[in-house]
Amino acid sequence: MAVLLSRAAILAAPVPTREVEVPEWGGTILVRSLSAKTRMQAIEAINERQTLVDAYEADQAKPEDEREGLAAAYPLDNSIMSVLFAIVDEELNPMFSMDDYSAFEDLSLPTLTHIFRQMQILETPTVAYNEQKKSSVSRRKGGSSSGSRSR
Repeated sequence: MAVLLSRAAILAAPVPTREVEVPEWGGTILVRSLSAKTRMQAIEAINERQTLVDAYEADQAKPEDEREGLAAAYPLDNSIMSVLFAIVDEELNPMFSMDDYSAFEDLSLPTLTHIFRQMQILETPTVAYNEQKKSSVSRRKGGSSSGSRSR
């Protein structure tokens, strides 16, 4: 029979992480599954940008002599946003912020897609749990793990 979790156990549950080999960058990164809070921050940034995009497009639809001269604005990419917010350091602190978005736009799309696909594995609870379990068994036996690890 499954264990009925307490409130404390649920709130203390670690957010899954995974080491991802990125040969194009010459090493490994650590990605963390997006928490609900982080996802909401990303959605808020996407919505704020979309407001600017809509205003720019509305301005461009006006006759040229009626335009306000708004700066061009383009939508944010969901995949880039996810990768941007998911890469963490060894203490599980985010390594990047919205200030880094433009730099991420210039990175290799296949590389970002590879990282995004690895993140999607973390979004599948059963897979993430099984990887955590394997990782902890490997560490107890003294082995190293390049799979998930949670803190």
